[in-house]
Amino acid sequence: MGILIIFIPLGILSIEEAFHGFADDAMLSVAVLFIVAKVAIFSAFLANIPLVAMMIPPIIEYSKKVNMAPSKLLLPLSFAALLGGTMTLIGASTNLVVLSMAAKKVPDLKMNLFEIGVIGVPVTISGLLYIFALSGKLLPNRLSMQITTFNAREYSMVLVIKPMSSLNKKTIEQAGLNRQPGLTLLQIRREGQSYPNPLGEFQMQAKDHLLFTGVIDSILSLTQLDGLALSEDEGQEQVDLNKLGVNQCLVEAVIAAGSPMVRKRVAELQFRTRYKVAIVAVHRHARVINCPIGKLELAAGDCLLMVADGTEFVLKHRNNSTFALVSKLPGFVPIQRRKAGVASIIVVAMVFASALGVELITAALFACAGLLMCRCLTPQDAMNALEMPVLIMISAAFGISEAMVQSGAADLVAKVLMGLAGKTVFGLITCTYIATTLFSLAITNNAAVTIMFPVALAAAQQQNLDFKPFAYILMMASSAGFMTPTGCATNIMVYTVGGYKFIDYLRYGGLLQVWLLVVTVGITVSSDHWWAWWLVIIPLTLILTPFLAAL
Repeated sequence: MGILIIFIPLGILSIEEAFHGFADDAMLSVAVLFIVAKVAIFSAFLANIPLVAMMIPPIIEYSKKVNMAPSKLLLPLSFAALLGGTMTLIGASTNLVVLSMAAKKVPDLKMNLFEIGVIGVPVTISGLLYIFALSGKLLPNRLSMQITTFNAREYSMVLVIKPMSSLNKKTIEQAGLNRQPGLTLLQIRREGQSYPNPLGEFQMQAKDHLLFTGVIDSILSLTQLDGLALSEDEGQEQVDLNKLGVNQCLVEAVIAAGSPMVRKRVAELQFRTRYKVAIVAVHRHARVINCPIGKLELAAGDCLLMVADGTEFVLKHRNNSTFALVSKLPGFVPIQRRKAGVASIIVVAMVFASALGVELITAALFACAGLLMCRCLTPQDAMNALEMPVLIMISAAFGISEAMVQSGAADLVAKVLMGLAGKTVFGLITCTYIATTLFSLAITNNAAVTIMFPVALAAAQQQNLDFKPFAYILMMASSAGFMTPTGCATNIMVYTVGGYKFIDYLRYGGLLQVWLLVVTVGITVSSDHWWAWWLVIIPLTLILTPFLAAL
């Protein structure tokens, strides 16, 4: 955006030309798709960034269950999301950048939703086989400081089994509640009677109150189970863990020494009415809480784990005498199961409509309207789903591209590219892929596409070549940032939490980078005979990956 503004006083662009992209139909398509992406899960069809953000917490939890370092799983997660995004036009934001710019500069260029999959599917299969074969060999066995120090304190939590719960009449063993890492079922209360330290064969019933103790990650894993509700006290309103809003956040609040809450019971304080929060669990130093949370008498230093609406509670109580510390915790994503079926149908309908030739903006707008009408998301959810940095980047891309054309920079770089490529189609395609990948590794993939689009277009026009193969290459290369943390946003997301170093990306992503270059360029150049690559690549990958794993 800053670069775009600089072009205006230099006289390269007028104000209208610079900001034309912000009013473009293709730009609107991207904005609407961000809203639809709020309720989708497949990176092949929707943005991979929210998908990776959603998957990081459960993958860390899974790594604990199988006693494996998260570093063995998080980088493969990022790479898999990148690969999955190459199978459809809406799988990655860079695909939409290319599509939007092509709609303006090459209006005759038409692509359906799954067209890029001709290249993307074999590339994804090849990449996934590489990941399966070499992750254990090439990735470090390392814990990040964030994982080893984050939320080590143990909380106590009381849950009630709802009347129609699938847990009703099941034993503790059948429900798997005695096999949760970092979590202990201390007590079950039923009709005023307590059953401490219940064994695996204990049969649970509806309205049973279960007292757990464990670290935050383990406590939160219980929120993934259907049929459980928070219970502050037997006589108080229950909170359904599966009906929490998507804008709700997890908050830790420590009771201050002089707080008016000290020596008062939780039920008396009416947290939901006064503070608009629901207490999930309580931590008390060197003590296990074995009474209902509603009956608990608070003490100075007690740490309350609560679900709050947005960040209002944090901002309001951060600097008062009631709480010594108030902080929002990352990584909490409430699961919305009530409308999952309806939302899935709407998103699938959008995908099929686009595949049948309906314009992407039309299909996306109808999908967004359907999600709002069916209350799968609220207007505020829709606004929060908009990824403004990406939208600004895409809008600014039109102006930057125009500046490169008008200044002659695009033609100049295109001539250099043709000189290196020897003016052959294979050479131009290969050089375009390499240049786009290098830009992606050095800056960001969206910026790389913005720079390389006018260059690739100029090179194709100077050689009187069809631009569609170059569009394919721009899409594929911009999603191939495997060798550096800055290659894509998902690589950065797992960098700290996975405890990775720069060399890990180079070692693990280097071979994949070269292999996918061969596959992508080969299929693109073959064009009409792409199916032959499918027949060669998949068996070849099956043969090579075990060989590489044995080295």
